[in-house]
Amino acid sequence: MAEGSFRNDIKQLSKLDDFAFENIFKVYQEEGNYYFYNILKTINFDGVLSSDIYYDYTIKGEIPYTALSYEIYEDIKLWWLIVVVNGINNPVEFPKRGTVLKIIKPAYVREVLNIINQQLKNGR
Repeated sequence: MAEGSFRNDIKQLSKLDDFAFENIFKVYQEEGNYYFYNILKTINFDGVLSSDIYYDYTIKGEIPYTALSYEIYEDIKLWWLIVVVNGINNPVEFPKRGTVLKIIKPAYVREVLNIINQQLKNGR
């Protein structure tokens, strides 16, 4: 497994939910069967997202991205999608009141996840 594989392609590891952040990283195996993620992966949405599939959302008060994800998608696991789409480098800092974020419309989340998976499988 020198080149790495995505976790859900490794039979010895449990499967991840489709929305899990870890799906964007390849997993590698060290001697002794220790698995690790290569977290140095970026996803780029420049010019990929049509304005039809997202809307602008104005933050009403400080809120963690996990709570915002639950508010919008009824699932905390998509926090990373909000962060990636908006080019946020430090998701530990909560968005401030008045911040405008691009939010993928729930009906298009699967389509966007498919775009991401294609980028990952094509080595981008």
